[in-house]
Formats: sequence, structure tokens, C-alpha cells
Amino acid sequence: MGAESDNSLMKWVSLILLTLQNSALVLCIRYSVISQKDSPYLASTAVAMSESMKVVVSTLMVIYTVGYSPGGFIRDVSQHLTSFDMVKISVPSFLYVVQNNLLIAALNYLDAATYQISYQLKIFTTAIFSVVMLGRKLSYLKWFALTILFVGVSLVQLPQDGSADGEAKQASEAEQVALEGKLVGGVILLCACFTSGFCGVYMEMIIKGHKVSLWIRNLQIALISVGFSFFGAYQKDGDKIAANGFFQGYSQIVWVVITLTALGGFIISTVMKYADNITKGFACAVSIIISTVLSYFIMDDFVLTPTFMAGAPLVISAVFLYGYEPKKPKEKSS
Repeated sequence: MGAESDNSLMKWVSLILLTLQNSALVLCIRYSVISQKDSPYLASTAVAMSESMKVVVSTLMVIYTVGYSPGGFIRDVSQHLTSFDMVKISVPSFLYVVQNNLLIAALNYLDAATYQISYQLKIFTTAIFSVVMLGRKLSYLKWFALTILFVGVSLVQLPQDGSADGEAKQASEAEQVALEGKLVGGVILLCACFTSGFCGVYMEMIIKGHKVSLWIRNLQIALISVGFSFFGAYQKDGDKIAANGFFQGYSQIVWVVITLTALGGFIISTVMKYADNITKGFACAVSIIISTVLSYFIMDDFVLTPTFMAGAPLVISAVFLYGYEPKKPKEKSS
């Protein structure tokens, strides 16, 4: 009874954490972008700082899991951080850095609500990669869910009709700029969906048969990612960093974004132990609603359109449908 009660409590905690993680990061990134147009920060340095934070958190958690034993920490680190696993881990580590940069870049063009809906396309890309790379067979129900998902995201991304003949030319030009921005943001987000799908399936491939603790695995990824992220920051924005400093444009909200990005992966990987597919689907649905409401009423950067109202319920339904696992009939005992 006590174990069931604890699991039930953790399931609700998982739901709350997943919902906050799914919505808070997106909303904070979007706010950091639109509130600092005059003094923007560099997304590449923000990603580098979040990866640095992941290294610190992972190291502390490994120390904690070995009982604060210096010998245990050295043994675990020497065993797992010098193995061939590190070479295989370098692929997703690099792509995670690319993905985090893409997500911030996409929110320069997309409002939080459109972003939240469109990013669910990562379910589609993950499914395709799992079929191609793992040889997994999907049920007709899952293929149907993926079709609904694709249609829903397409509806959300559909451009609206242009201005009426009597409207000012300036309004038409503003709509054209918004349309081009939405297209660019959509392409960037699509790339992020592909990196997310590939990384998820690739990680599933390499961790099979390898008993490595959660925090050691996180430390492996973070150590490689931090190198890629700093290299990428200086390759992409080296001139800007030299001119105005590494922390140019940083404010409290930027540090919140960095912290949420760093802790997000840890939160998700931890709560997945307790959150079932229905819980994850519910968290996704609530996050979409929160993002839509706050984008419309608080950030004032989102227009509720008929295509969005048609597409959003389809995407939410597809998430639930894809995660649904029908109960297998019990075998009758002879």
C-alpha cells in the first residue's frame, strides 16, 4: 500500500515537473528574445553556459551517488569516461548542442504557442528513425496518430490569407515579413525535430546492454557537449564576443533560460521513471494550453487563427493516441 501511494505521488510530481519544463523553458526563451531586441544576447554562449552547468550538476550528482567517496568517484570516472563509449556518445553530444541552438533560433521567429505545437513533430521524426535504424514495427494505430500529427502541425503552420484590398499597404508588408519569419522559424524547428528524433533513437541503440548510471551518462554527454558548444560559440560569434564580451546582453531572464536548459534534461530523464505515456501526453496538452494562453494575453505576440484552432486539437489528440498502449488480453489458464 505504501509503495503504491509513493508511486502515485511521484506520478503527480512527474506531471507537474513535466508540465513546467515543457512550458517554462519555451516561454522564457521567447520572452528573453522579444524583451531584449535592443541588447540581444548570443544564443551560442547561452548554450555553452548551460552545458557547463550540466557538467557541474552531473559531477556533483556522481559524487553524491558514490557516497562522497573520492575513491569511488575516481573509479567510476576512470572506468566510464575513458571508454570507447565516449566516442559513440560524441555524435548525440554534438547534435544536442546544435539542437539547443536551433531551438533558441526558432523562437526568434515563432511565438511560444506555435512552437509548442510544431515541435511535437519530433514524435514523427523519432518514429521514422526508430523504424529505419532499429527496425521497429509500428501498429496501424500509431501510423494513424502520426498522420493526424502531421496534418495538425501543417494546419498550425499554414499562412493566413493576405490583407483585404482596402487595407493599408503597410499592413500587407508587415504580414509578409511575419509570414517569412514563420517560414524560417518552421524550417529551423523542423531541423531541430530531426536532430531530436535521431538523437533519441541513436541513444537507445548505444545504451542497450550497457549498465551505466543516469548521472554518469549525463556527465559523459555534458563533458563532450561543453567542448562542442564553446568551439561553436567562438566559431559562429567570435567577432561579437571579442567586441562586446562573452556575456553581452545577459540579464536575469537569460540566466533563467540557461538554468532551465541545463536542468531540463535531468528533470525529464528522472521523471520518465514514474511518468507513463498518458501522463506525458497530459503534460504536453497542458503545456500547449499554458503557452497559448500566455502568448495571447501576456506576451501579445500570438494571433488565434482558425487553422491554429483546428490544428492544435489534432496535435494534442495525436500525442495521446500515439502514446496509447492497448492492454494485451490475458491468457486463459488451462
